[in-house]
Amino acid sequence: MAMRCEEIQELLPEYWAGSANAQGRELVKSHLAECAECRESSQLWSMLGELPDEKPGPEVAVRFRTMLAAYRHGLEQAEAPKPKKSFSISQWLYGWWPAKLELQVSIAAACLAVGVAIGVVASSNAPSAKEFAKLHDELRGTREMVAVSLMRQQSASDRLRGVSWSTRLNRPDEEVLGALLAAVDQDPSVDVRLAAADALRKYANVPEVGQGMVTALGRSDSPLVQIALIDALVDMRDRRSVTVLKKLSADQAVNESVRQRANWAIGRF
Repeated sequence: MAMRCEEIQELLPEYWAGSANAQGRELVKSHLAECAECRESSQLWSMLGELPDEKPGPEVAVRFRTMLAAYRHGLEQAEAPKPKKSFSISQWLYGWWPAKLELQVSIAAACLAVGVAIGVVASSNAPSAKEFAKLHDELRGTREMVAVSLMRQQSASDRLRGVSWSTRLNRPDEEVLGALLAAVDQDPSVDVRLAAADALRKYANVPEVGQGMVTALGRSDSPLVQIALIDALVDMRDRRSVTVLKKLSADQAVNESVRQRANWAIGRF
């Protein structure tokens, strides 16, 4: 029987501690083989479990707080207007921060690992379900932040990577979904719009997603994107698209392939 991530979280502490029964071990193994998000979290916890039982000194916590502050500062600076050049202590402190977002992500993961290590190493107890849930939420929040930041970059290849990052999320927040809907509707790159349309298919149960895709279909001028949106809306069984589909099928100025696809879609509804 397939289990949800929340149910697996309750079994993971015993699984890591080696005290889970045979059935519990099999359930966890089966879920981790299918769920990339839980598997990534599990691998991180596994590495943390191999840390030596030594209480970290105060300098570790200081380094962690400094790295985390720098990480947040870096993301904010990536989207903020460039200030006039002037020397300040804060600029010197953050001068080492990498410009590439991929490197920022690596540092963010390191920050999370150090933060968790401080809590785990300082305690002799096995990680609890509550601790795992907290780490799980932090990792998800980091992925969401990275996905949205990438989708706001000037480079189309970066925005494509942002769409790809969003597909790693089981339950993206409103900001991620909003960024995907903005991409499918407004992105200047056809490739990005196609990727966003494909990524949004899995969120058919979110009412705003279907409505946003219907809106994008009515405004799109790319035949490739129009056909991709028509196919997605048919798969999602979103009947709100029928009005737009009828308009497309009757408009002689619309690409012939798009009009034929719109007619086909109307028949499916």
